[in-house]
Amino acid sequence: MRLPRVFDRRRRRYEKLVTEHLDGVLDPAGETRLQQLLDSDEALAVEARELDAVTALLRAEPLVEPPRSFALPYAPARVPAPPHRGPLRWMQAATATAAVVLVTLIGVDLVVTPAAVSEAPESSTATAEQAPAASQAAPPPDAPAIDSAFADGAGQDKVQPFPLTRSLAPEPEPAPAAGRSALDWAQLGFALATAALALGVALVSWRAARSRA
Repeated sequence: MRLPRVFDRRRRRYEKLVTEHLDGVLDPAGETRLQQLLDSDEALAVEARELDAVTALLRAEPLVEPPRSFALPYAPARVPAPPHRGPLRWMQAATATAAVVLVTLIGVDLVVTPAAVSEAPESSTATAEQAPAASQAAPPPDAPAIDSAFADGAGQDKVQPFPLTRSLAPEPEPAPAAGRSALDWAQLGFALATAALALGVALVSWRAARSRA
């Protein structure tokens, strides 16, 4: 377990000495220690010779003067503009609005329809109850005057009684359809909201398919 630590310490010492040697800042004592390390380890000696050769090649290359202007000689790459999604966003908002309207109209339809159905029997029942009362309260029409010849009871066997068999009660009027107009508007709005919702879903699916393609 102690050998790896010794090798690591030796490797770190070698790297420090060879770095200072390549930079030209290593003192004579350091040069002596580096040479001792290279003499004791052939692998380190080969690595040091390769580093010396690479450093010599780099120093032999001529220095390149930088240009006065540091502007890039080529135009920067143009970033493609993101796809325009204005209509899609508007359509998504319209679809969401249509969905809200659709839910609202369904609720109105569920509330108005039972109310209209319940009010119609009540109005017909009230009309039927008012009819007998009107027939009882209305006085019979004036009977035609009886001829004076029959005033004393003569010829009673030939006298025809006045027909009173017809109904004096007024005919009941049909009950108005309560809430019919509101129900019609609710059904119309329901149809329009359903159509708008279907159109919005179709357009969103079409745009999604185009973006994937």
